[in-house]
Amino acid sequence: MTKNQGAPKLWVSLATAAVFAIAVFAVGFSIYVTFFAKPELSPLALTNQQFSLVNHRGEEVTPEKYTGRPTAIFFGYTNCPEICPTTLNDIGIVAGDLGDTADNINFVFVTIDPERDTVDLLAQYMTSFDRHIEGVTGSLEEISKFAGGLGVFFRKTDEGPVYEMDHTTWIYLFNRSGEFVRTANLRNPNENLTEALQTLAN
Repeated sequence: MTKNQGAPKLWVSLATAAVFAIAVFAVGFSIYVTFFAKPELSPLALTNQQFSLVNHRGEEVTPEKYTGRPTAIFFGYTNCPEICPTTLNDIGIVAGDLGDTADNINFVFVTIDPERDTVDLLAQYMTSFDRHIEGVTGSLEEISKFAGGLGVFFRKTDEGPVYEMDHTTWIYLFNRSGEFVRTANLRNPNENLTEALQTLAN
């Protein structure tokens, strides 16, 4: 085999290796952002956001709706097999622990799968959780705008009709002025969301 004949094979091998390395990096980065990266530096105050969505009661939702009292926001989707329903259930437990204080806090569940999560479906889904939690949906463009402003990552895992969503699993906490305070991770056994929200509400 001549030198010139071997060159194309070498370039094909190098290109294949490069594509594989990029794919591995992309998957690894996606996992890191979804489950480990702490987004404290990126979220903006709710008053700096611009979005128009709708809650599970059919009411319009804008950034102004979430000012005036503390807010806890979680992004997920109704077809989520485990993390989303578990987190919403845990948020409900927190709301119960807060007692009457929960009436003065916004608990918000924003779907990152508006293609399937319509207002009617969210209305049905939210009956499984604490009454204080508000389900929110809307156009993919508006949800992406809201999520992007908070540094929230999400994407489809497949392109067919049956798919799951990769997404950030943090809960985002804001004070009554709509200013970002911090994220909360209920999978951390040392996390005390009840205490954090009680402090924000006082």
